[in-house]
Amino acid sequence: MPNSRRRRSDPVLAALEGLPPGATADVRVSHGTWTTIRFANGRIHQPHFERSAHASLRVAEDRKLGTATTGDLSPAGLAAVRDAARALARVAPLERKFSGFPGDGRGSGTGVPFSEATADLSPERATKLAETILFAARDGAPGGRIAGVVIVGSEHLRVANSSGLDRSDALSLAQASILIDRPEREPPVSGWSEGDTGTTDGSTPSAWPVRRPSVSRARIPKRSNRETTGSS
Repeated sequence: MPNSRRRRSDPVLAALEGLPPGATADVRVSHGTWTTIRFANGRIHQPHFERSAHASLRVAEDRKLGTATTGDLSPAGLAAVRDAARALARVAPLERKFSGFPGDGRGSGTGVPFSEATADLSPERATKLAETILFAARDGAPGGRIAGVVIVGSEHLRVANSSGLDRSDALSLAQASILIDRPEREPPVSGWSEGDTGTTDGSTPSAWPVRRPSVSRARIPKRSNRETTGSS
């Protein structure tokens, strides 16, 4: 386990303290930043930016489990959610198959796509990226009814428990989906394409797996181009 000074200065680890003998806990903390740009009828609408943070804390006592979640990541907020989880554990049914939380382990996860360039992409640049994809779809299917969505963002995750586990990881994602309808044709036809990547700087959407959709009744297979540049 981390030393007592570090536990006191880290509100996440401090939230795992203060439990009676025999009680253990784990906490999962998530920070996310996401930009969503939708387009319909050939124009962008409903741009949305979201920044979120929450913690889910689980207490095990006498092989009973209680879980509580909060968006207040202050020391007081985490302590309050820990006490709420313990109160729930005391009245929860017995979990006979629960064998305890995993043991000591520190560091970062591996194998999750993450790019600082993608994580730092501003809402303005995400909008320009959506415009570029939209214009490419217009060129590929003049007169088509175009709809779709572009989602860009990142999430930072941390898991710690009173058995000594403390791991963190991060992921980034840039994803786009495009649908083109040609209702004036007989019979009406449509085509769609989608793709995602763990890394983009927002300036080269042509490198994405999203291509100009061919307008047909056949589904366009999804092509993925994930690239791992490290975890933190």
